[in-house]
Amino acid sequence: MPTIALFPADAVRKMARADELLAAGRLFVDEQGVEMLELNVSDHPALFAPAVASPTSPLGDVVKSEDEGGPGTELSALLKRFGINPTPTCQCRAKAAEMDMWGPDECEKPERIEEIVAVMRDEAKARSLPFLDAAAVLLVRRAVANARRKQKARETGPL
Repeated sequence: MPTIALFPADAVRKMARADELLAAGRLFVDEQGVEMLELNVSDHPALFAPAVASPTSPLGDVVKSEDEGGPGTELSALLKRFGINPTPTCQCRAKAAEMDMWGPDECEKPERIEEIVAVMRDEAKARSLPFLDAAAVLLVRRAVANARRKQKARETGPL
């Protein structure tokens, strides 16, 4: 079964192997007007081999398990606990991939927290869900802390 991954195209353009990735995938504009790159990971294993070898690879969210993900993976897991899952038309997966690419240090910057919370607020409005900025900020901070804890555990290995 093929594994399809979606990435924000502007984030891909900042990656080391951007030209190869862009040539291997399909660019399109999503419902929110964001240019996205669709890749069939199964057809291009060589492009994703570094993601398997390196837990900090910007492509790692495609092949990582929840235990190996970054802040975006962690935020997605926290939201799932509340029954909030990505839909085919939301920005959730793209923002989670971008957060994983940024890593914990970048995600906890005030301007990044505001950006992440704004996406969460917009999605809550689109879904007619109640929303509190303070609660969203706490979730983002918890996701960053969880990602750091898991990253540290990976680096130090089992006791």
